[in-house]
Amino acid sequence: MADFGTDLNWNGSETELTTVTGDENIIQSVKNRLNTDYDELNWIYNNYGCNYRQFLGDRATDTSLEFIKNSIKQSLDEEDRIDSYDLELSYIDGIINIVLNIGGTEYEFKLED
Repeated sequence: MADFGTDLNWNGSETELTTVTGDENIIQSVKNRLNTDYDELNWIYNNYGCNYRQFLGDRATDTSLEFIKNSIKQSLDEEDRIDSYDLELSYIDGIINIVLNIGGTEYEFKLED
């Protein structure tokens, strides 16, 4: 697997600032990217974030999931450290479950309203 670098990790307390490296770093980066509205940070980054939130609250159909999936793909395609990935989405009780496979390593996380 590629070297995904090192970044800061803050757990929400005033004193717990640590670093994450490798796989943990890329997953943190992906989560941060997906949980940031597209162009919310345009004063720092170009094409950063994801616009999946505009589809939340829509009726869960194959079509709405496809819109969300495409939005997430567009966002992931902007991440220079990811060469290829597989992405699966499911929608259960208002929560989008994401299974992301980067370089043979599978990660699962959730996006909520």
